[in-house]
Amino acid sequence: MFRFVIGAWLSLVEHLVRDQGVGGSNPLAPIFLAIFQKQSVSTEERFTKIENGIRDLIMVSRTVLTAIQKLEEAQRHTDGAINALIQAQVETERKVSSLADTVDKLVRLRGPNGQPG
Repeated sequence: MFRFVIGAWLSLVEHLVRDQGVGGSNPLAPIFLAIFQKQSVSTEERFTKIENGIRDLIMVSRTVLTAIQKLEEAQRHTDGAINALIQAQVETERKVSSLADTVDKLVRLRGPNGQPG
C-alpha cells in the first residue's frame, strides 16, 4: 500500500471550511507531496480515511456553493444599481437637453448680451 501525504491540500480544506479565506498564499509551499511508503492499513482504516476525505470534500463544496450563491445575489444587486444609474443618466441627459434648448431660445429672443433682439 502506498501512502500519499497531502500537506497544502489539507490546509486548504481546513482554511476554506473554518475561515472561508484563500489558501495557498505561500507560493513556495508545495501543493502536495507524495511520499511512497509501504504501509499496512486495514480495510476499515482505508474506508475511514476515504469517508473523511469525502466528508471534507462535501464541506468544501458546500462552502463554494454558498459563496457562489452570495456572489450571484451581489451581482443581481449590482445589476439593479447599474440599471438605476443608467435610467438616472438618461433622465439627466433629457433635462440638460431641455435646459440647453431653453437657454438657446432665450439667447435668440434677447440677443447675446441679454438685450431684446
